[in-house]
Amino acid sequence: MGLFVRGASGALALLAAGAAVAQTPSAPADPDEEHAPADVIVVEGVRPGTLEEPTAFGDVISTDDYEAESQDLADLLEQQVGVSVRRFGGAGDRSEVSIRGSTASQVVVAIDGVRANSMLTGGLDLSRVCVPLIDRVEITRGAGAVREGSGAVGGVVNLVTRGAEERPENRGSLTGGAWNTWEGSAFRAAREGRFDYALGYCGLHTDGDFEFARPRFEGPDGVPSPFVPSKATRINNERTQHGATLGAGVQLGPGELRFGDYFVHSDGGEPGLDDGSGDDAGQNPKAQSTDWSNLAQLRYAAPGFLPAQESLELALYQRTEDSEYHDPLALFDAPKDVRAKIATLGSQLASGWRLGFGPVAGRLDVALDGSRDAFSSDQQPDRDRLTGAFRMQGQLGVLEDRVLFVPALRAEETEGFGFEWIPAAGLVVSPWSWLRLRANAGRAYRAPSFDELYYPDQGSIRGNPNLDPEQAWNFDAGFELLFDRVGPIEDAHFVAGWFRRDIDDSIVWLEVNNGTIAPVNTGEATVQGAELSLRFQLTPYLRVALNHTELDSERNATGKSLPGLPDRESFARVQLGPPDAWKLVGEMLYTGKILVNEGGGRYLPSRTVWNASAAYDLASLTGLPLSHWLSRFWIFVEGNNLGDEAVRDTIAFPQPGRNLSAGFEASW
Repeated sequence: MGLFVRGASGALALLAAGAAVAQTPSAPADPDEEHAPADVIVVEGVRPGTLEEPTAFGDVISTDDYEAESQDLADLLEQQVGVSVRRFGGAGDRSEVSIRGSTASQVVVAIDGVRANSMLTGGLDLSRVCVPLIDRVEITRGAGAVREGSGAVGGVVNLVTRGAEERPENRGSLTGGAWNTWEGSAFRAAREGRFDYALGYCGLHTDGDFEFARPRFEGPDGVPSPFVPSKATRINNERTQHGATLGAGVQLGPGELRFGDYFVHSDGGEPGLDDGSGDDAGQNPKAQSTDWSNLAQLRYAAPGFLPAQESLELALYQRTEDSEYHDPLALFDAPKDVRAKIATLGSQLASGWRLGFGPVAGRLDVALDGSRDAFSSDQQPDRDRLTGAFRMQGQLGVLEDRVLFVPALRAEETEGFGFEWIPAAGLVVSPWSWLRLRANAGRAYRAPSFDELYYPDQGSIRGNPNLDPEQAWNFDAGFELLFDRVGPIEDAHFVAGWFRRDIDDSIVWLEVNNGTIAPVNTGEATVQGAELSLRFQLTPYLRVALNHTELDSERNATGKSLPGLPDRESFARVQLGPPDAWKLVGEMLYTGKILVNEGGGRYLPSRTVWNASAAYDLASLTGLPLSHWLSRFWIFVEGNNLGDEAVRDTIAFPQPGRNLSAGFEASW
């Protein structure tokens, strides 16, 4: 286990039509597998249909397919259909994930199956994640509340860290870029008889002093309003991060005992909002923050020992977060020093059972979860919260699993918020190996975070201890087409889906009186939309990925859209070259306009961002000594935001303009 916590729609329609006219897919190698779902198709780094939620819409990203591209976790996630990322700056600055129009607090991010979200704020800062230490990223859209409980309203992202393979493995990387930004990683994994281990390190430093264009927003009449001055430099934005990881496993009796731990420390400036005039554009030149976190887990997994029992798993985990914030120029010139610490101790017990009822074959998974969160701060009294849950999920298949029905139920008790039933059901119908029909319905909820409940009253910001949990129902339906070959197209995977979320008691930070901002329950809201995704290969040297997401949201009481959500996003990626020697990659990300206030009268304009990279594996040159002792030695250069767009996801937090980076990645 290792982690460092830190217009395509037209083309889609055309290519989908081309796939639909193909009536005869390639014949399977084994006639017995003619009607089995194709669960192992790999297209441009994404593996459909291999999630723990078998009926859910989602993807599995293999990070090795993005070697030598300097992609961080936020980059990988925002390339996926139905997923958005909100960034609050550049390298080392906070970024958050949204799935199908959710907030960051409504997405559970797990590390090797253990929840990593901050219990203080509810979300996870994606900038704390080091991609070189991750093997794959599993994204579940819409489903997951039965498995994860509170918070999985929009979906689940599970980060699976690198471990030991059959042969020892060593990896290293170093990247340098604009604004004195440096990133490096090192990884070692090996097996010794019944024992295996993995060690990893990641580090980052950046001065972060990029120049940016001042925010430009649109009013109801669509006329842009500029700020003065038109450009400024991000100040007090340096950051240094270090992370260390350890994973170890040993065969113990009939099963395996595994231990994993990661630690991360981050320190830097906090420039705050870009919302004023003058040379510093209202930024804070003195505020500083320091934080560290640690997640440790011990897990034992073994085959079942009772009749019909297939598996048994027991896990214990402990997560600690500690943060400090110092601002000598706080409100009314009174220095501000805040320290907060939160610790979570939890356990999981799970077992899988084989089922069979005549022509119906299946499986039943049952589990018990329990945790205690303890929060302390020098600004308010200590708090703690207990959570306990029981869950079960069945898988019932008929006609050689051409029809798979998955009912599920979770019962969860959260101290202070009572008892919740979370039912769900999903269906997958695969009449042919190249077609899957999917549909899901399920309930979800989210208990308020400690920040939302108890944020200390500072005059302008305060918490609200009277909040009710968010309640929601998720629905989705759609289909997938999977073809080995359609004319000149190989490994084609097309997905079309519709989704809807009906949510009660949404929690939103609003101005409640006299300039005071606090979280409140805003009543019912609806988010719905459509997803289109296509990935395919033309010859072994050309790979294409396209996707488009349409999003429509509405606050039921006002008829206004929800703020912070783009109304549409499109992504296109083209990769040219043999993947074991060299590659050229071009990417385009279109983001529609973003509403930035509850009143519905202020928008950030739409934008299109272009990125490109070029990489060459020197180890592929057999005449060089490198090829004798290195399996890979990539050198690369990457350009981001080549059009120098003024990019913002929220009005007061700028992102960098055009920038370049270069580096190497090696393995042996």
